[in-house]
Amino acid sequence: MWQELNETLARLIQLYERVLILGKEKRDAMVVVDLKALDQILQQEEQVTGEILSAEENRKIILQKLAQLESQINAGTKLGELCRYCPAETAMKLEQLHTKLNQVTKEVSAIRDANRVLVSAALSAVNYHLNVLGDTTVAPVYGASGSEHISKSKKFDFEA
Repeated sequence: MWQELNETLARLIQLYERVLILGKEKRDAMVVVDLKALDQILQQEEQVTGEILSAEENRKIILQKLAQLESQINAGTKLGELCRYCPAETAMKLEQLHTKLNQVTKEVSAIRDANRVLVSAALSAVNYHLNVLGDTTVAPVYGASGSEHISKSKKFDFEA
């Protein structure tokens, strides 16, 4: 059972490392506005995310089985605490996997946050240029009726 947990954690690390690589590729694609590459990256990210969800479900099932064998383990037991309950030969490997998983998830979180800022800035730039072209200022929210808030009248007939 402990070996299954180690294998699942190792798989999660591999998947998160793949997400990290895809996040860096996504950033590069957004910087150069390569929409085709960005679309491919998003598809790959979606696939990897599905695999992560599957591995997480497997991890939860293993923890439930371990909880049945060891009364001190429950659904709320943190991964770092599990080392106290596992065999000595497994504890070191489990601790290494725990440390590596924490590290890679922090890196994924950092690249995700950086990409979020980049996307937000790109969207602001697009809105600015659209507003310049149309000589309008459109707020990024909609009114109660679902219509846009436009501060200047449009010079172009966009429905033509």
